[in-house]
Amino acid sequence: MFIVENYAMAVVLCFITMMCWGSWGNTQKLAAKTWRYELFYWDYVIGMLLFSLLIGFTLGSIGSEGRHFIDDLSQASWASIGSVLIGGVVCFLRQSLWPGCRWRFRSESASRLCSA
Repeated sequence: MFIVENYAMAVVLCFITMMCWGSWGNTQKLAAKTWRYELFYWDYVIGMLLFSLLIGFTLGSIGSEGRHFIDDLSQASWASIGSVLIGGVVCFLRQSLWPGCRWRFRSESASRLCSA
């Protein structure tokens, strides 16, 4: 496990995290002109899953302090893991089967526009 030991590194990592918050929206806007939404969603989800596993097995297991990635996973209860998997499947099916209903933002406020 990677443990941050000084304040400056913690601030840098928080800044990087804040930059990644908009990754879905920004990449979807960049790809919207040439890429169908459904295909983009599949590629994005699979890419994020593979990237998180790669980071977990590499950076999540460096250092001599704390637990390793596998130890953290084995600590989680099966009920919690099942809830996450069910939530992911529901979101995935919702986006794949009904992609016309998405959050879109107007200049005045956020509104939900669903097309049939």
